[in-house]
Amino acid sequence: MRNVYIVGPSGGGKTSLFHYLRAHLDDRFHFPLRVVSRRPRTAADGLENVFLSHDEFEELRRKGDSSMFFSWHRLMEGDRVEYYGYRTCDIDPDKINVFSANNALLLYPDSYIPANTLTAHDSCFIACIAPADIRRARLKERSPEFSDAELEVRINQESIDAMLGSLDLVIDTTDISQEETGKRAVEFLSRIRV
Repeated sequence: MRNVYIVGPSGGGKTSLFHYLRAHLDDRFHFPLRVVSRRPRTAADGLENVFLSHDEFEELRRKGDSSMFFSWHRLMEGDRVEYYGYRTCDIDPDKINVFSANNALLLYPDSYIPANTLTAHDSCFIACIAPADIRRARLKERSPEFSDAELEVRINQESIDAMLGSLDLVIDTTDISQEETGKRAVEFLSRIRV
């Protein structure tokens, strides 16, 4: 099995790419929903996420490998932590699973449960990147409910720039359309075999 992780900073274009790939890739690919410990932001948010309380998420993590395929977390505004993960029941072991992730996946390997997830599977990483000013404008449009502090936390999160050279595909979404971003990723992924 080969897992594909879409990573990048908030506002980089990950969600748009995830939706494009789901609509344009063949049935060799599967798109597990991400489990997150926050409230939905938009109606479209439910197309890639399942929302749980912190307590519900912690219960899944306590159960270990039997219920969670993989999880991680990141610090947000103040001391608030957001948890992310994928339930084992949502993974298709016979297909190429495409995961909507974020920078925290690469930046905080100590938060992984189980610890060896990314090294235990054949993993492929696609990063969507854009400059901070463009990401800020995208986030303001996508999530107008963000406080200025929350927006700045997301814009100023640790960068994965030093890791970009080791990723499989990096797409700078600054000056290209969502369609072009998607086409580049589809062309790249069409070469992957189960």
